Amino acid sequence: MKRALRVAARRPALFVSLGFLLFVFASAVLSLLLPRDWVFSIDLARRLLPPSPSEFLGTDELGRSLLYRLFFGSSVSLGVAAAAVAVSSIAGSCAGLIAAEMRGIIDSAVERTVQLTLAFPGLLLAMALAAVLGPSVGNTVIALSITGWVPYARLARAEAMRLASRDYVAFARASGCSRARILIKHLLPGAAPSLIVQSALHLAGAILAESALSFLGLGVPAPYPSWGSMLAAGRTHLLDAPHLVIVPAAAIVLTVLAANTAGEELLETISGRGRTAGKGSG
Repeated sequence: MKRALRVAARRPALFVSLGFLLFVFASAVLSLLLPRDWVFSIDLARRLLPPSPSEFLGTDELGRSLLYRLFFGSSVSLGVAAAAVAVSSIAGSCAGLIAAEMRGIIDSAVERTVQLTLAFPGLLLAMALAAVLGPSVGNTVIALSITGWVPYARLARAEAMRLASRDYVAFARASGCSRARILIKHLLPGAAPSLIVQSALHLAGAILAESALSFLGLGVPAPYPSWGSMLAAGRTHLLDAPHLVIVPAAAIVLTVLAANTAGEELLETISGRGRTAGKGSG
């Protein structure tokens, strides 16, 4: 507890950003408990109501509560983004670690695949894949994962090659440990901090990418709201009901900012510990 308080005093931005992300994810989970009528029911007599004490964030063009749709949309947007980060991190980390350990043909194949993927702009490739696969939650996760695994593979490979020269890894090889045990027990724990930082930074990009796909109609299909589709629906009422655009845009900006800040602060924290450890060993 005292250590956490010391870190909070040194890096308040880290704890503020993590606290905001925790609040957003908790809201996304709790929003699944909302009655569906609160999110999807149409009441044209209450359409385009401005924010007020009775409707905290106002209503949309079909009279649906923007507050409830914002919370429910967080479960869609964050769920898709988190799933894409999970799939990308697992697939990319496994590919990078195996390539670094096996070397030879496997390493060359992974490196060529990485270079081929990097030849296409990530968002444009995701848009093309989503257009081919069709709009759905699963297809959006697949499209974002196919473009998102590359940074994890490159980072895991670089970290594994750096750790391969360490004495404890050499001792494990000399002791007859299998390659699988070396990967799981020695290389993966050493690469984990950098991969966690990459996951935090990737979450911000995944939220933006999902919002862009939904904005273009290539992401999660109606009637399920996501922040991107809410933004697209509100753009036609930018002059007479600007809250339809401001609310989802603010949610996207604040969440992406919090994820980026958390990733950068975690990177600084880990880098600081690495420098301290290096000085201590020297």
